[in-house]
Amino acid sequence: MRHGRPDANKAEIVKFFRDRGGYWIDFTPDQGCDGLLAHDLVVDFVEIKDSSKPPSKRKLTNGERELELSLAVRGITLRVIESIADAKALIGFRYADIGKP
Repeated sequence: MRHGRPDANKAEIVKFFRDRGGYWIDFTPDQGCDGLLAHDLVVDFVEIKDSSKPPSKRKLTNGERELELSLAVRGITLRVIESIADAKALIGFRYADIGKP
C-alpha cells in the first residue's frame, strides 16, 4: 500500500495530459499507482515521481512494485513519469502543442 501525499509535480503533469486531450483517472493510494491515462486509443497505468527529489526518494514503493510486476506478467508496462519531458515522450507529441508550453 502507498502512503503519503501526491508528488509535488502531479497536478502539473495531470494538467499537461488533460490540456492535450488525455483523460486522467486518479487512483486511491491502495491501487498501486497514481492513475490511468487514456490517450489516442491507448490506456497507460502511470506513476508520477518528483524529479526534484533524490533518487532514493523516487523509488517505487512496495505496492507500486507489486502492481508493476502484476502488470508485467500481462504484458503491460507501468509508466513512471518524473517530468513534463517524460509526459511529452509518453504521449508522443500526438496532441497539438500550439500555444502551450
